[in-house]
Amino acid sequence: MSSLLRSRASAAVIFFGLGTCFWYETIKGTTWALPMIAAVLFTLAALIEAFGKARPFWLGWFAALATLTRYDLALCAPSIAGLALLRGRRIREVLWMAPGFLAVGVFFVLFNLARYDSFFDMGIPIQGPQDQPTFSLQYLPVNLYTIFFIAPGFDGRFPYVHPNGMGQAIPLSSPALVLALRPSFRRPETWLMWAAALLGSLASLLCYATGYEQFGTRHYIQVFPFLLVLLALGAHRADQLAKILIGTSIALIAFGVWHIQTWGFG
Repeated sequence: MSSLLRSRASAAVIFFGLGTCFWYETIKGTTWALPMIAAVLFTLAALIEAFGKARPFWLGWFAALATLTRYDLALCAPSIAGLALLRGRRIREVLWMAPGFLAVGVFFVLFNLARYDSFFDMGIPIQGPQDQPTFSLQYLPVNLYTIFFIAPGFDGRFPYVHPNGMGQAIPLSSPALVLALRPSFRRPETWLMWAAALLGSLASLLCYATGYEQFGTRHYIQVFPFLLVLLALGAHRADQLAKILIGTSIALIAFGVWHIQTWGFG
């Protein structure tokens, strides 16, 4: 049993590191990429704690620090708390998540007062569109198109297939994420992880910007840890389909990173 768990964990780690656009964002290292990378770090820490000792104090700190890097992750905190409850924690114990959020909230306010003279982060309103809303349902179709359908370009120049600077759909960059659909919905962990993934994507789905310029779908990297948990929960065995999808994902991401590093986008 322990060897099976290790093999599942190893496959998940390899896929996440080499088979998603997280690889590209980590080597890019821009000010836009850094918050997403930090969000993944703290979210993974929260999930490791939640599936381990589930100590609410540390869950609160990890989840709060993840929220500080990507504000939309605040909506995922109830799912983290739900995991703690499933591990036997009582509601009054889970309330010990609050100190971390309170401390991070105080820092957030003081930091914004120093740079914007406001309680809130004014960066998005300043940089965003001035004549259109920053978040709206009108942006949902193009964001869904980016997630599911946007493809690389093709022409007669070597290597003939070229990453699209507007992004590349998840099925065409990290198809192994489809394995997140495998876990049984009879398990409450499945519902909690899907709730976190969907709620953590809500702001990106309604945002005026799709993530351009990007390889893959960088605006959704912050919810990849929840999908990774789902992938691991559904990986009862390292079957042929999983191996093919993970191998294909790694090949697609490696090709994209190589192409962009060598020639740029198509």
